[in-house]
Amino acid sequence: MRVTDSQKTYTDVGSNSDALAYAYNWMMDNKPIGAFAVYAGEEVVGLMIYVYEIVDDEEYFKNLPCFEKNTCWIDYCMIDEKHQGKGYGKQAFEKLLEDIKAKPHGDADHIMIKYGVANERARNLY
Repeated sequence: MRVTDSQKTYTDVGSNSDALAYAYNWMMDNKPIGAFAVYAGEEVVGLMIYVYEIVDDEEYFKNLPCFEKNTCWIDYCMIDEKHQGKGYGKQAFEKLLEDIKAKPHGDADHIMIKYGVANERARNLY
């Protein structure tokens, strides 16, 4: 799966395998995660990943309301470039939020997502 060339600047993850490696590392650190493949029929068209953690990195988060709180980070939301604009991202994001609301990993004080300010499609979706 790939994003468009113009979207590559919006992510700090190099590839889907990198995103899955981060998720695996969080799991090995006993951080609760959720990782979902997005399907169109039999074809995988996207990937969604979230992680629960205490946000305690002072350099980046000290002045945010999530600092030192249990936070659900929506870390990775990607739909393959060939399948963008077909509603898969919206449907997948709604399912992701339903899963978080079901509290499979307990309560979270905050739900956070990071995206590039120039990424208008992401802003509109979130």
